[in-house]
This record gives sequence, C-alpha cells and structure tokens, in this order.
Amino acid sequence: MKHVFLDSNIVISAGNSPYGPEFARVIDLILAERIKLLTTDLTVAEVMRHYVKGEFEEIKCICEPRFRRLVEDSVKTQVPPISEEELWVQLREKHRVLVNKKFKNIGAITLRVSEVETYRVFSEYFNERGLFADGRGKKHQFPDAFVFERLKDEASQQMPIIIVSKDKDFEQPVNDQKHMSLVKSLPDLFGELGLKLEDPEIEEFLEQNLDVLIEMVDDELPGWLLDGNLENSGIIGTAVNSVEFQDTIAFKSADKGGSILVVGRFNVQTIVSFMHPEDSTSRYGSARKRLKYFNTVESENEIELEIDVSLSIAVDDEGDPVKIEELEFRNDNFADVRLDPFGDYW
Repeated sequence: MKHVFLDSNIVISAGNSPYGPEFARVIDLILAERIKLLTTDLTVAEVMRHYVKGEFEEIKCICEPRFRRLVEDSVKTQVPPISEEELWVQLREKHRVLVNKKFKNIGAITLRVSEVETYRVFSEYFNERGLFADGRGKKHQFPDAFVFERLKDEASQQMPIIIVSKDKDFEQPVNDQKHMSLVKSLPDLFGELGLKLEDPEIEEFLEQNLDVLIEMVDDELPGWLLDGNLENSGIIGTAVNSVEFQDTIAFKSADKGGSILVVGRFNVQTIVSFMHPEDSTSRYGSARKRLKYFNTVESENEIELEIDVSLSIAVDDEGDPVKIEELEFRNDNFADVRLDPFGDYW
C-alpha cells in the first residue's frame, strides 16, 4: 500500500461530490486499499478557508441593509439582518462540517502539525533550506513548511509518501528525501502507482465515437470563459467543428467492471462568433480623447484550442469499452482567444 498526501490545491480542484472521473478513481484505489490518504489539520483548515472566503465574497451583500430592503420590496421575501462577522462565523461552521466530512468519507488519516518542533522549521528558514531555499524565505511558505516537516516524520522505507501538489516549491525539498516523491496532478499519481495502461483499443474506440466526442466537447465548451483580445469585443457563441486527440492514457478501475478512465489532450477546432465595434462608424471624441463607436457587428473566426480532458468509459462484461459516460475538462475554465475581425474575408 502506498501513502499519498493531496495538497490543498489538489483537493480544492477536485471539488465536491459528485467528483470528476479522476478523483473518483482515487477513491476507487482507497476503497480497494491500494493507497492510503494522508492529510494534515493545517491542510484541512486551508481547504475550509478557501470555501469560506469564496462563498463569503459571493453573498456578503446580504449584510447590507439596502440590499435587504431591495429584496423585500422586489420579491416580498424578508432577509434577516446579519453582520459580516456573524456571516463569516456561520460559513466557517458550515464548511468545517462539510470539509471534515469530505476527508472522513475518503478515509484520510489526519496528521497534526503541532507535533512538529517549531525550531526545525525556523532552522530551515534561517539557513535557507527546504521550502526556503534559493531565497524563497517568504512568510507564506511557513504553512507548507510545517506540513512538509510533519510528512517527513511519517515517511519511511516501509511507508514512502507520494505528495500530489501543483506547488513547485516542493520540488527541491522532496529531492532531498529518500522516502518521499512528488507528482503534480492526479493523472501523474496514477503513473507513479504503476497503473498507467496504454490500450490501443481505446484509441480505436475514440475514433469510432468521434461524433459523440465532438458533441460532448461542444456541450462542455460554453462553460469556459473565452476572453478575446479585441477591445470592446464579446464572444457570443461557439461551435466545435472537429476534435483530434493525443497522448491518451487509459487507467483501469480498481473494481472489476468499473469504468475506464482516459486522460489526454484534445486539439479542438472551433468556430467562435463575436461582437465587436464597426470601425467605419467610429469617431474621435475630443472630451475623452478616444475613439467612440456607434455600431457593432458580428464576425466569426475558426480557432484551435488545446484542452486537457478526462473521459469515463463504461465497459461490458469482457472489460471492453462500450460507451462514453462522462467528459470533463481538466484545464482552468479560462482561455485567451485571438480574434481577427477580418478573418471571414480571407
């Protein structure tokens, strides 16, 4: 059994139940006792704080008396008065329960960073070692430094630990440890565990289901924020023309008959429709010393997007792929797009 520590950035990216296919496979491995998950009380607190802060920013307007009056006048619903301090406390309690339940449900062992002698971390800091090496002596490194020292106490030849983190600051400290290793993503974790499966039938299956893949990518793409480079432009629609896949890797489920996980990258040819100012209707405004536009027009460009994806594929009794159950984008839901208002004319 391997021991795995998921950094807070990985846990946050996985979201909440129902999880995407990658994290579902991690849970498969936990249930099958192929891996044991480690966390720390500080990691749990960081995840909790992330959710509290995000939700607080979304709903803190309910603390404003004017907002509550508008709601009451508009929809005849009374919003009880609450201060920002009270809201923060309530959200913290809510997410304390939810986050602890999440780690409990996946059977994580919680390590306490209070067991780390403080002088060890400050010794690393003052001697510019570990997470503070190469002049990275920043205060924000201290939480990770305490977490890392606690993991070092657990790691041994009998219990090597794999750290999964997007944080590059772990690279050098891990290299100095005999019984610790670092991967940057959940797909990399599967490779580290020896579960990487190159299955030529998957490529053939994907080719046979290309129309289905195009439709699924087309349905998923509107959830992305595409930001055009043209000033005062706005993307109003997308239509996927074609999908080419590369670097696909298949992972068997830990359970017999479980879905196959396929991780790869898609090159997606997409028609992007966008609105933008019409140059012929522009006039220079002397007051603000800038061009003013009086009409907008719609244009289309064909662009190519590189999208990292995860697929969940159902299998038959023989373990052969039969149906694409789920497609999920693994990139951040944001991409810069270069738009050319004259692209239609070439």
